[in-house]
Amino acid sequence: MNKKGDFWLGTETGKLVVAVACIILALIGLFFVISHLFFHTSDLDLAKASLDKVISDASSGFTQTQVLNPEGWVITSYPQNYQGGDLTSSLCSINKWSSCICICQTSVDNCDKTSTAYCKETDFSVSGFSSYRIISLTGRLPIILQINQDTKTISVK
Repeated sequence: MNKKGDFWLGTETGKLVVAVACIILALIGLFFVISHLFFHTSDLDLAKASLDKVISDASSGFTQTQVLNPEGWVITSYPQNYQGGDLTSSLCSINKWSSCICICQTSVDNCDKTSTAYCKETDFSVSGFSSYRIISLTGRLPIILQINQDTKTISVK
């Protein structure tokens, strides 16, 4: 038996196995990167879809709707009477809307940034439990919202 030939065959086979394994791992990694880029839905996209559904349901005469996501965001409406004056989001005032509903990441402080908020013009307002009239989407999703068509208010059921 040629021991030198057996050693060469073993070494080359080992290199080939390692090379194939590296290529497979690289392809798997590339697949996850591409799928994340093309199929990952951002929280802002989820927020837009949620607010669009709430406003559509309210405008269509429904008496309740459901919000499924995104976790940790808040829904609020503008203008708000705050310390004797009207408070509004710059996203609403830029569009010259007299009233709007916004969904904002984490708090109402983020309702002025297009990267952390989404606003839509509507004649409905949010009836929440604080002076800011906030519905928090934290810890208990999905949330059922009650829509009062007579008073044009949206609140947690």
